[in-house]
Amino acid sequence: MGDIIWEKFAEKKRLELTEKTNRLSDRLFHIYYEKPPKVNTITKIKFLFCRMIQKSLHENDP
Repeated sequence: MGDIIWEKFAEKKRLELTEKTNRLSDRLFHIYYEKPPKVNTITKIKFLFCRMIQKSLHENDP
């Protein structure tokens, strides 16, 4: 990605990439990072299950 020259892009493509970048930055700017994220119960159960598997694998064969 470092060897890509911005000036060689077509004007339409540059505008499109700039718009996407601006929309993404706006969305990230408005996130309130003080409150914890909402996680579904199913997701918590999946991570708990994976953690148990990892621990059992490590205990059986360190």
